[in-house]
Formats: sequence, structure tokens, C-alpha cells
Amino acid sequence: MRILIDIVHMADVNFYKNAVKILRNQGHNIFISVMNRGNLPEIVKKEYGAVTVIGKHSKGSIAKKAYCNLKRVFALRRFIEKVKPDVVTSFSYYPAAAVFGKNIRNVIFHDDAEYKKQFNLCKLFAQRLVIPDFIPVNAKNIKKYHSYKEWAYLNPAYFKPNSSVLKKYNLRKNKYVFIRDIATVSLNYKNNVNIDYSIILPILRKKGLKIVVSLEDKSQKYKFKDCIILQEPVKDFYSLIYYALALISSGDTMPREAALLGVPAYYLGKRKMSVNKELIGQKLIVSLNNGISLNKELGNLSIKSKERAVRKIKSYGNKLDDTTEVIMKEVTIL
Repeated sequence: MRILIDIVHMADVNFYKNAVKILRNQGHNIFISVMNRGNLPEIVKKEYGAVTVIGKHSKGSIAKKAYCNLKRVFALRRFIEKVKPDVVTSFSYYPAAAVFGKNIRNVIFHDDAEYKKQFNLCKLFAQRLVIPDFIPVNAKNIKKYHSYKEWAYLNPAYFKPNSSVLKKYNLRKNKYVFIRDIATVSLNYKNNVNIDYSIILPILRKKGLKIVVSLEDKSQKYKFKDCIILQEPVKDFYSLIYYALALISSGDTMPREAALLGVPAYYLGKRKMSVNKELIGQKLIVSLNNGISLNKELGNLSIKSKERAVRKIKSYGNKLDDTTEVIMKEVTIL
């Protein structure tokens, strides 16, 4: 089969990578298109080989964003006419909109029903919209699976942690905490509160823990004096999370990733997402949306917290669908 994968976010790179390796080994012809967004094209090229850059990400007004998005849809349509794929797929609506009215099958994946503009566009254009069954949305074109997008690359069947990353940053297993701070300029996080790290950091230091920080907005590094500030992209990024005693994040993706790796995750963001509900219920993610005091939680943080999380995810992970297998099945159905 000729399969076109359109990548528009950094998370998409990891979502498709194991499926692409297997599909290529099976003899399928894979084409990769990518949005010009930061260093995304370079990272995608490094991971997948040959790619075609189509359209760019706009940071302007809503009208400018809409214009750039529409322009990208038509550019993608022209590329599709050139490569003639049997199926197009993405974690966004672009290729589904681009093949609208054409006899080309499209399969769109998504997991954020709360981001209504993007999700509704996916639901509108997708021939088949594949989402986790934790999301309480149903339609004729929706297919559900029992897992998470992050399980496509963090499932132990595919992910093997590399302990050499600890030496690189002069760290020891379970002797540091990983912090991810998201910039509030994104539409997804525009209502997020600014976190007061001046309270959080002393609690961690008092426990003798080092602090590793992934900053979306590097201008905020002054808040993290004497911390290890990562310079992305980071090799073995998920190994750094895997060996941490805990993760603290203002964004919603990394708490899920940490939870699925068996790392206690503390979510500081304001967004309430259906896809997080079960992980919160399993106490793999602690959400401050539930009125929980982070200071108290961090005060009780210990190696036993990590051991409990590891036991829970081993049991819970066995009940999840293999997301990579879901991807391959959905895109190769004729």
C-alpha cells in the first residue's frame, strides 16, 4: 500500500514511528509530509528519512491562522495528487480535508475532545476518526480503542530505557525530579496559571533531590536557578523521565507519559481532559484540579511512591490495547 502520514506536532513523530518501521518492513510505501514548525522538519527527517515540508505554523491572529491552515490544506491536496496514496493519516484534520471529495481513504487519530475546534474539524472531515474509549464522544465515523496515544511509543514492547543518560547529566536513578513547564501562548494552555516554583523547588531540594527542567519558554529559566535546564531535542528523553522519582508538569501530555512509565506524575495545569480521567482514578496522575495540595504531596514523595506507581502500571498496562497495532490495522484496512 501507498500510505501518506502527515505530521504537524512533535508528539506525532513518536506516535507513528514504531508503526512506520513495521509497515516499511512489510513492504508498504510510506510518504511523510510535515508542517514547517520550529525544528519539527529536521527532527522528522532524522527519524523517518525523506520528508516533504508543506505549509507553516502561524502564530498570528485567528484570521491569519485560518488563512495559513486553508493554504496548507490545498498545498497538501496538490501533494496527494502527485504521490497518489491509497490512504492518508494524521493526528490532525489536514489530510482528511485535503482528500475531501476524492476517492482516497483517510484515517485520523485524536485524543483531545476538549480542544473543540481541532477535534470537531477532525470529526467533520475524517472518514474514520480513531480515539481512546475514555473519550465520551460517539459518531458514525468514530472508532474507539482501549489505550492512549502515548502507549504507541512507551509500551514496554517498544520502549527500552537507556541508563547511560544518567551519566550524561550526572544523575542517579530516583534521585531527581523532572519538571516540564509549558508556555501559555498556546491556545491549548492560554488559561493556564503561572506556577510558583519558588515554593516547589525548596521542598524538592530539602529531600536531597536534583531537579531536571524541560522549558518550552527558555526565557523563564531564571526561575530555575541551580537546576539542570535541558536543551531540546534531548536524546533518550523518555529515559530521563523513566529514571526520575517523579514528574511535575503544567502541560497534560507528559503526566500521561510519566504515568505510563510508572513514574508518579503531578499535573499542575487547569485543563480537564477525558483521556486523563482513568489515570487520575488509578492515582497514576495527581491533578491539582481536584483540590489536592502539591506541597503536601511532594512532602510525602518517596521511593515507595515510585514503587507503587511501577506496580500499578505493570498491572494496568496489560489491559491496554497496543496502540501501534491499532495504527497499523486501521491504516491498512482496505
